[in-house]
This record gives sequence, structure tokens and C-alpha cells, in this order.
Amino acid sequence: MSCPKSQGEEASKEAGDNKRMLPSTAKGRNTEHSGVSQDEVEEQQPQQHKPAASIVHEDAHETPDADREGEMECWICRSGGITAQNPLVTSVCKCRGSVGWVHRECIDAWVFSRRRASCPSCGATYNILAISDVSLPQTFFEQLCFFLWDLILPLSAKALVLLLGIALNGFVVPCIIGVTFYYKCFFVSNGDDAPKPSEHSSNSSETIFLQTPEEGASKFPDVWLWINVMVYGWICVTLWRFTKTGWCQWRAFFEDTDAVFATAMEELQEEEEEEENEEEEDEDEDEEDDDDEEEGPRLQPNTVVGTLHWILDWSLERTGSSQKMLRPRILELGTLVPLSFIVNFSLGKVLLCLILVLGLVLRRFLYPRKRINDPTRRFEEAQERKTSATKTDIVLWFITYLTELVLFSIPMTTCGGIVVHFAVSPYFLTFPASLSAFADELTITRLLAYWLVGSFCSMILLHVETAIIVPLFAPGVELYFVRSVDLNLEDDTVYWKFVLAQVFDTDPLGVSIDFIRFCCIEMSLLYAFLATPLYVMFAAHEVMMGDGANSTLTPTLASGFPVVMVTPAVDGIRAWLEPYLVPEKILLSESYYQFFFSLMELLVSFFARFLMGVILWFTRNPYWLRCVANTLIVFGTGTALVCMKVFPIKHMQLKVLRHVVMFIGRHVVNLEDYLFDKERLSLLDTWLRGDGLSDIPFPEARLPSVFRRREWALPPGTAHPKYLKLRVAIFSFLFFVTSSALFWIIPMAVMTPLLTVLPYSVPLLCVSANIIFFVFNPKMYFTAAAEFMLLCIIFVIGVLLQPLFFCASLRNISRLQLIQETMEYYHKLRRTVGVYNGEEGEAA
Repeated sequence: MSCPKSQGEEASKEAGDNKRMLPSTAKGRNTEHSGVSQDEVEEQQPQQHKPAASIVHEDAHETPDADREGEMECWICRSGGITAQNPLVTSVCKCRGSVGWVHRECIDAWVFSRRRASCPSCGATYNILAISDVSLPQTFFEQLCFFLWDLILPLSAKALVLLLGIALNGFVVPCIIGVTFYYKCFFVSNGDDAPKPSEHSSNSSETIFLQTPEEGASKFPDVWLWINVMVYGWICVTLWRFTKTGWCQWRAFFEDTDAVFATAMEELQEEEEEEENEEEEDEDEDEEDDDDEEEGPRLQPNTVVGTLHWILDWSLERTGSSQKMLRPRILELGTLVPLSFIVNFSLGKVLLCLILVLGLVLRRFLYPRKRINDPTRRFEEAQERKTSATKTDIVLWFITYLTELVLFSIPMTTCGGIVVHFAVSPYFLTFPASLSAFADELTITRLLAYWLVGSFCSMILLHVETAIIVPLFAPGVELYFVRSVDLNLEDDTVYWKFVLAQVFDTDPLGVSIDFIRFCCIEMSLLYAFLATPLYVMFAAHEVMMGDGANSTLTPTLASGFPVVMVTPAVDGIRAWLEPYLVPEKILLSESYYQFFFSLMELLVSFFARFLMGVILWFTRNPYWLRCVANTLIVFGTGTALVCMKVFPIKHMQLKVLRHVVMFIGRHVVNLEDYLFDKERLSLLDTWLRGDGLSDIPFPEARLPSVFRRREWALPPGTAHPKYLKLRVAIFSFLFFVTSSALFWIIPMAVMTPLLTVLPYSVPLLCVSANIIFFVFNPKMYFTAAAEFMLLCIIFVIGVLLQPLFFCASLRNISRLQLIQETMEYYHKLRRTVGVYNGEEGEAA
């Protein structure tokens, strides 16, 4: 008779996760009803049990002497610690000896976390006791009233508050702000004052953005207008709330530091007194934690009623749906509504720009900053000034940080999306012919689309820096458009230290100048990276398919899918088979007994024509063909995305670029010592000789070292290179051209001949990507396709079966269980595992 070790280890983990969910048994309470795991008969005939306090004392008497204390341990947590609140007991089941000792809190958490009814070793059924000062309702009417007042009404009240909070936070406030910005579309009745409708390009299927009030109430354009209203409101509210959250974190970063340094000496002086009073303070903290758990939001419980309340409380906390949200929402409206109204006028925009420019200039002259060139010294001085920073310094540093964050997160990424649109035109998309036409077509939703595209490009650039640039080059190497810096800013404190070192000795005007310079470089390279290969690809296609000098580039490709429209003279499949059935039947009847092979040929011909009729019937119904084409495109796109994850793309890129950059750096610009680090290259070569599935084992960089430029950290005995900026610029240009050519050469070779048979943008990209991965490794490609198909099946089946599983779980909930769980949640009912009834005499 023993408890398996695997079960004990599993139970130990579960007990550790749920130990705080079930408080220890309270003393001095009378038992009035049995627990959840008892039969329904106990609902009508509740039994009387001994109070939990008596059980604790009885179990405590079984504790062995001090010389045997090291031999006993809890079979759940594998420890032998004994306290008055959490004693070791051995009377909860038939197990005795070393496998029978268990902590009171451990057995309670282990039983109630998964609703275990019996011991896994001896099979004895646990005696569940429920302790409360309030008795359970007995009659049906009492139970009905209990459900109404203690279960349904509290849950309904929380759900109603949650819905009102979501409506106010997510819809009402953004709607008011958006309507203020587009007030002319709602409140201006004069047609001359109302804005003119702005239509999209000729090949666009989007609805008209704005309408004059004279056009009357229309349905679909109004929907599009409301979408723009809500998008503008959501953008303003998101920026406002993120700014507020960042300011709170920024203040907390400095306040925590001040508190630490202010109390450092006091902690050293009171160290001995704290050691003497350590036990008393721990007990007080435990009592305070218990009170906080009872008053504040609980951890995720293991009961149905507790889980419902926990979900609603968590949702209320995350959405800010409480009485405290009214003041922040009023502040949002009081700030964003006037600002949106002013920005809607041309004079207001000019005034806002003048205020911003004047603020940048005044900030430079009123609060000058001395630039520190040494990055390490800048970081150290920033951390020193952090402890003695004034409120003015904290505010000015945050304004600088906010300026840098906004410029590089919103205008930079939006410009990136515009450049991508301009670079792929006129091949995949059309671009407005003039700046005025572009301004007319520019809407909030289009700006949001540009921002999303630019953010995606920014994420790709960050991934390239982390996966390609950092392994190839030495730390601190700057190539004008990328930098070899390996940042690990997962911790909040480390992140704010990095931010402080960045904004410590600069101002918003300097950040704006750096933004303009960096934006020009990045946008130029992004346009060259996209536009040049597309121009070469379409020019090569025109040379192959055109008639010489008079041929022009292919017009914009359609973004749809190939749909063959066939219109036969008669509808139906029978129309395609009718002209052939009669002669086939005659020939079949004449040659049935003479030519068996002719019969097989006729059958094959019949089925071929039948299949052709089915295919042609599908082609006459574009809806089915579009569904099939869309399914294939989605499946191909998903397979390509899975291939990007499965295939060792990083390993292949580094393996090729390793020799290319070494050749350029060593033989062209002669900057081998500046660009590369021998230790890093040796680790990279070792990794390249492997399969490339693991990460490169680079040593983790410390935060001050990431600010150090390469020219400040050259190897000992290495002279500072002459004409460094010019040579780095040449290397950056050659590296960009070479890496871009290596990236595009295979896709261009595949897409150029496919343009003849696939003159559609989306299928062209999808089919090209799948062909490339298939040719490279067919086995791995089919593995990725099977993985994507399996994911789709799991997702579809999971979505369909999840409601069924939820409904099935509800069927197992009894009325008594809901009553007891509600009682436990509201009236502090506590359940515990009592003395095993079968061996009550032995336990005593």
C-alpha cells in the first residue's frame, strides 16, 4: 500500500498552484452540512460531523516525537514542515506510515483542485466536510430564493456593469470624439460649407468616404462614414490612454528609485531588529494576505460559481469598468473633443503646428543639454542623475521620450506604408497621379492601412537586425540603415533604464532632426528594395512577350482570382453530353460482343465527357469557382507561412551572407577588424556547421555595453581606420545591393514566367512562394502543408466542439453543487477533508 511517486509529484505541483485558493480550516465553527462530493441523499439527510478544529487537534496528537520528525514528510509536497495552521495528518484515508502523512492544506488543495473523491493508493473515499456559520436552504422555495438573490442577481449586476463599461470605454467616448472631428458631415446643412465627397481611385471597390448633406440619407456611404468616425475615435483614445499609462510607469520608475535610496540607510540600521521580529511580521503579513484575498479579487478558483465571478471580476478590472472610470473618461472628452474640433479647421492645424514648433525651439533654449559622446559615460551619468532628478527633469525627459516614440512609431511607419504603395505601383496597385489626388483620397482608414503596412515592414527590419545583422557583425557596428545591437529589454526596469540613457542628453528638436535624417534614408532604401526588382521583372516579361521597342510595361495586375466564364447554348450538364450519347449507344449495341477494347474506350470517353461537363458546369457558376480559388489561395498562403517557420531560412541566409560580407569587408573596403568580431564569427561558424535549428550561443550583452559604438571598442592594438564614415557608407551600399539581389533573384526567376499564365497579383505571389519551397525541399514542403491542414482541422473542430463540451460540462452540475459553491463564495463556506469514517476508531 503506497502512493505512486508520479502521482505525488503531480499532486505536489497542483497543490502548489492551488494552495492559496483554499484557505486552511477555520477554528471555532460548527459543521452543519456535508460537502459537494456526497450523494444527493445527503441533501435531504445532512449528517453531523466533528468540527475541523477537533480534527486538527486529533491529527496533531498523532505527530511523532522530535527524533522521528525527519522520517515523516507530506506525500504531496515532499516536505516535513509542521505548523499549527498546517499540521501533518494521517487519518484522511486508509494509508498509514510514510505514505499516509499529508499536510492539511496540501490534501485540501489536492482534493478540491480536481474534485478527487478517493485516494489514488488505497481507494478510500474522502470524507468531505463543509463548514459555515450559515445553514444551507432546505426547501425548494428557499433554494429558489437563494439562487435568485445570491447567484443570478450578483452575476447579472456584474455583467451589466461590464457591458456598460465596454460601451462607454470602447464606443461612446470614441464616437463622441469622432463625431466632433467629422461634425460637418452631421451638423452642417449648407451644401457649400459641407465637404465634398471624396471618391477612391477608379479601380477601387471601396465606398464613397464622405457625402454632402444635400445628397440625403444614404445607407452604405453612411456606414463607411461611421467606420471612419469610430476609427478616428479609437485612434485618439488609444494614444491618450497609452500616453497616460506610459507617464504612470515613468513616474513609478523614478519614485521607486527615490524610495529605495531614501530607505537604504534605515534598512541597514534596523537589520538586527528586523531579524528579531521576522516571525511576528511574517504572521502579520499572512493574516493581511488572507484579508486581502477575502476582500480583493481572488485567484482563479476551481468551482463553477467562483470561476464565473473570477472571469467577470477580471474583465471588469481589465476594461476599467468601475465607478472610478468616470473621471478619466470626462478628462478624455474634455481634452480630445476641443482638440479634434480645432484640428478640423485649417487655421487650427496651422496654430497647432506653430505651437509645436515654438515649443521645440523654446525647449532647446530654456533647458539646454550638453551632449555626451561617450555612450558608456552617458549611461552611467543618466543612472546617477536619476536618483536626484527633479520633477521638471522627469517631465522634460518624458516629453523627449514621447516625441521620439510618436515620431518613430506613427509618422515613420505611415510613411513606410505610403512608400510600399508607391513602390508596387503600377504593377500590383494603382497610385494617384498627383499629390492633390493623393490628398483627396487620403482617409483615416487608408492612413490606418498605411500604418499597418509600415509597422509590418518595421517588424521585418527588426527581425533582420536580430537574426542577420547581429550574428554577422561586431557589436556596435552602424551601417546607416541598420545597427548591430542585441537588446534584451523584457524587464520593465531595464527598458526604462535604456530609455533614460537615450533621452538623457537630448531634446525634442534633436529627436526631430534625427527622425528626418533617418526617415529619408530608410524610405529611400525601402523604395529601392521593392521597386527595382519589380521593374526588372515586368521589363523582362515585356521583352519576352512584347513585339520590341513599341511594347509597354504590363498594366496593373488585377487582385482577384482567375474565373473562366463559359456560356453554352443550353443550360445544365445534359447539354454537354446530349450530342454524343445517341451515336455512342448505337455503336455500343453493335460492337458489344465483338470488340471489348472498343467498349472500354467508349466508357472512358463517356466518363471523360461527363467530367468535362461537370467542370464546365462549375465554370458557368463563378461562385463555386471563386470558393475553390479562395480556398486554394488560403491554403497556399498558410502553407507558405508554415514553410517560413519550418524551413531553415536563417541558416541559409547566414551561410551565404557570411562569405559575401567577409569578402566585401576584407578586400573592398578593408574594414575587417572594424566590422567583424573573431569570437562572434567562430561561434557563427560552429552554428552553421550544425542543422541551424537551435539559437546561436552568443554571450548575453550587458546593458551599458549596447550603447558602445564599434570605434570605441576596437580590439587592442587596432588602429582607428581612416575615412571611416566614407568606407562604412560604401560598405553599406554594397551590402544592401548584394543582399537585395540575393534575396530577389530566385523569386524573380519564378514570377517572371508565371506572369504569362497568372496575371493576378495574389495568386502570383502565392504560387511563386509555394513553388520555391517545393523545389528547395519537397519533403519538408509537404510536411508544412500537412501541418497547416492539421491546424485548420483542429481549429474548425475545436470551434464546433467547444460549445458542445461546455454544454456537456453544465449537465454534470447539480443543484446542490451550485448551492454549496454559492455558499462558499458569499458566506465564507470552507471545505476540508475530514477523518476517514471507515477507520475512525484507529484514527482516534
